[in-house]
Amino acid sequence: MSAEDHLREAAIQNLADSYAANVRREAARSWRNLAPRLCAEYDALTSDAERRAFYLKHENSLAGVTGLVSICLMAGKKLSPRARQELAATPERPAAMARSVFDALRPEDQMRFIKVGGRIRD
Repeated sequence: MSAEDHLREAAIQNLADSYAANVRREAARSWRNLAPRLCAEYDALTSDAERRAFYLKHENSLAGVTGLVSICLMAGKKLSPRARQELAATPERPAAMARSVFDALRPEDQMRFIKVGGRIRD
Protein backbone atom coordinates (compact mmCIF):
# COMPACT_ATOMS: atom_id res chain seq x y z
CA MET A 1 0.00 0.00 0.00
CA SER A 2 1.18 3.45 -0.80
CA ALA A 3 1.48 6.25 1.73
CA GLU A 4 -1.54 7.93 0.16
CA ASP A 5 -3.62 4.77 0.69
CA HIS A 6 -2.56 4.65 4.34
CA LEU A 7 -3.55 8.30 4.83
CA ARG A 8 -6.92 7.70 3.16
CA GLU A 9 -7.53 4.62 5.31
CA ALA A 10 -6.56 6.53 8.47
CA ALA A 11 -8.92 9.38 7.54
CA ILE A 12 -11.78 6.94 7.01
CA GLN A 13 -11.07 5.28 10.36
CA ASN A 14 -11.00 8.69 12.09
CA LEU A 15 -14.39 9.55 10.60
CA ALA A 16 -15.81 6.19 11.69
CA ASP A 17 -14.44 6.63 15.22
CA SER A 18 -15.82 10.16 15.44
CA TYR A 19 -19.26 9.04 14.24
CA ALA A 20 -19.28 6.12 16.70
CA ALA A 21 -18.39 8.45 19.58
CA ASN A 22 -21.23 10.81 18.58
CA VAL A 23 -23.67 7.89 18.42
CA ARG A 24 -22.64 6.67 21.88
CA ARG A 25 -22.86 10.18 23.36
CA GLU A 26 -26.31 10.85 21.88
CA ALA A 27 -27.61 7.44 22.96
CA ALA A 28 -26.35 7.95 26.51
CA ARG A 29 -27.99 11.39 26.70
CA SER A 30 -31.31 9.97 25.49
CA TRP A 31 -31.23 7.04 27.90
CA ARG A 32 -30.42 9.33 30.85
CA ASN A 33 -33.49 11.38 29.96
CA LEU A 34 -35.61 8.24 30.37
CA ALA A 35 -34.28 7.39 33.83
CA PRO A 36 -37.03 9.23 35.79
CA ARG A 37 -39.74 7.27 33.95
CA LEU A 38 -37.93 4.00 34.53
CA CYS A 39 -37.59 4.84 38.23
CA ALA A 40 -41.34 5.46 38.43
CA GLU A 41 -41.97 2.03 36.84
CA TYR A 42 -39.49 0.49 39.29
CA ASP A 43 -41.28 2.09 42.24
CA ALA A 44 -44.58 0.53 41.17
CA LEU A 45 -43.20 -3.02 41.47
CA THR A 46 -44.26 -4.97 44.54
CA SER A 47 -41.52 -7.49 45.33
CA ASP A 48 -37.76 -7.33 45.81
CA ALA A 49 -37.29 -10.04 43.16
CA GLU A 50 -39.29 -8.04 40.58
CA ARG A 51 -37.31 -4.90 41.41
CA ARG A 52 -33.96 -6.71 41.11
CA ALA A 53 -34.97 -8.21 37.74
CA PHE A 54 -36.17 -4.79 36.53
CA TYR A 55 -32.93 -3.13 37.61
CA LEU A 56 -30.79 -5.79 35.93
CA LYS A 57 -32.79 -5.41 32.72
CA HIS A 58 -32.46 -1.60 32.69
CA GLU A 59 -29.10 -1.22 34.44
CA ASN A 60 -27.45 0.63 31.55
CA SER A 61 -30.38 3.00 31.19
CA LEU A 62 -30.31 3.79 34.91
CA ALA A 63 -26.54 4.32 35.06
CA GLY A 64 -26.92 8.12 35.33
CA VAL A 65 -29.14 7.93 38.42
CA THR A 66 -27.37 8.98 41.62
CA GLY A 67 -28.02 9.51 45.32
CA LEU A 68 -30.52 7.56 47.39
CA VAL A 69 -32.45 6.55 44.29
CA SER A 70 -29.36 4.76 43.00
CA ILE A 71 -28.83 2.99 46.33
CA CYS A 72 -32.43 1.76 46.39
CA LEU A 73 -32.20 0.58 42.78
CA MET A 74 -28.99 -1.37 43.33
CA ALA A 75 -30.33 -2.97 46.50
CA GLY A 76 -33.62 -3.97 44.86
CA LYS A 77 -35.57 -2.18 47.59
CA LYS A 78 -38.61 0.09 47.39
CA LEU A 79 -37.73 3.77 46.97
CA SER A 80 -37.60 5.53 50.34
CA PRO A 81 -39.65 8.71 50.85
CA ARG A 82 -36.46 10.77 50.62
CA ALA A 83 -35.43 8.98 47.40
CA ARG A 84 -38.89 9.77 45.96
CA GLN A 85 -38.34 13.44 46.84
CA GLU A 86 -34.99 13.36 45.02
CA LEU A 87 -36.66 11.78 42.03
CA ALA A 88 -39.48 14.35 42.02
CA ALA A 89 -36.91 17.14 42.09
CA THR A 90 -35.23 15.76 38.96
CA PRO A 91 -36.61 17.57 35.93
CA GLU A 92 -38.08 15.15 33.43
CA ARG A 93 -37.07 15.99 29.92
CA PRO A 94 -38.68 14.30 26.95
CA ALA A 95 -36.25 11.77 25.54
CA ALA A 96 -35.59 12.19 21.85
CA MET A 97 -32.88 10.68 19.71
CA ALA A 98 -31.75 11.72 16.26
CA ARG A 99 -32.89 9.29 13.57
CA SER A 100 -29.32 8.73 12.36
CA VAL A 101 -28.27 7.73 15.89
CA PHE A 102 -31.35 5.55 16.36
CA ASP A 103 -30.64 3.74 13.08
CA ALA A 104 -27.09 2.99 14.26
CA LEU A 105 -28.32 1.18 17.41
CA ARG A 106 -28.77 -2.57 17.60
CA PRO A 107 -32.40 -3.66 16.94
CA GLU A 108 -32.92 -4.79 20.54
CA ASP A 109 -31.74 -1.39 21.83
CA GLN A 110 -34.06 0.35 19.37
CA MET A 111 -37.01 -1.66 20.69
CA ARG A 112 -36.10 -0.93 24.33
CA PHE A 113 -35.83 2.78 23.56
CA ILE A 114 -39.29 2.84 21.93
CA LYS A 115 -40.89 0.69 24.66
CA VAL A 116 -39.83 3.05 27.43
CA GLY A 117 -41.25 6.07 25.63
CA GLY A 118 -38.33 7.36 23.60
CA ARG A 119 -39.03 9.52 20.57
CA ILE A 120 -37.11 9.82 17.33
CA ARG A 121 -36.39 13.28 15.97
CA ASP A 122 -35.38 14.05 12.41
